[in-house]
Amino acid sequence: MASYEKELKFAVETVKKAGQSFKEAGTVSEKSKFDLVTERDLKIEEFIKAAIKESFPEDSILAEETMSRTALAGRTWTVDPIDGTVNMAKGLPLYGVQCALLIDSEPVVGVIYLPIVDMLFCASCGGGAYRDGERLLVSDCEPRKASVSFGDFSHARPDDFTDQHRMVYLLSTQVAKLRMLGTAAWDFAALASGWIDATVLFTRNQWDLAPGRLIASEAGAVVCDLDGGEYSPSSRGIIAACDKDMAKLISECF
Repeated sequence: MASYEKELKFAVETVKKAGQSFKEAGTVSEKSKFDLVTERDLKIEEFIKAAIKESFPEDSILAEETMSRTALAGRTWTVDPIDGTVNMAKGLPLYGVQCALLIDSEPVVGVIYLPIVDMLFCASCGGGAYRDGERLLVSDCEPRKASVSFGDFSHARPDDFTDQHRMVYLLSTQVAKLRMLGTAAWDFAALASGWIDATVLFTRNQWDLAPGRLIASEAGAVVCDLDGGEYSPSSRGIIAACDKDMAKLISECF
């Protein structure tokens, strides 16, 4: 198995430095009818992109704010400068900085930094998942005691909106708690840490999913698409759960 020690070290140092160097939201602009972008997003994205270009000039970059149409081929870095921008802009401290390296669409390095709590999560393919040097393992939890987080409801995709509402309704009768944190960075970090027991996200955006998908997997999570099949970047969404039974329970609500 290939080693990505150099890339992991680079991503850990770069993402943490970016998250600590730019602390003010600055100007807040309307990115779309229901979404925001801030100066902080743009500055962090440019910082990480510049670092990638200097250290790995042959690699491609898929960045949320400025390079969101890059194809996932060969070596591609994903950059999500602030995952949870609306939370951050409104003063809610649930947001994170994310970066991943994918090889032909499969993540091999993933890093999530949560600035407010100063926690850094990282993983490399086959190397395990860690939070500030501590090895991570998902929970061992039965459904009736489980907490499950959901990603944001879609404004742009009516089918996703309808299906997610149905899943929330059906699952609410079978698990202890449902959560909506508003940030995939926290969803996956919480799952890998055992703070929650599963997460469900309706999105194809790899800057949202790739870092946490790898970190959760390396912490022992079961990852699948919404109907329980093998996950791929073309899937409508993703389920990541503490075990196969939890993943099956959630997919049966889809």
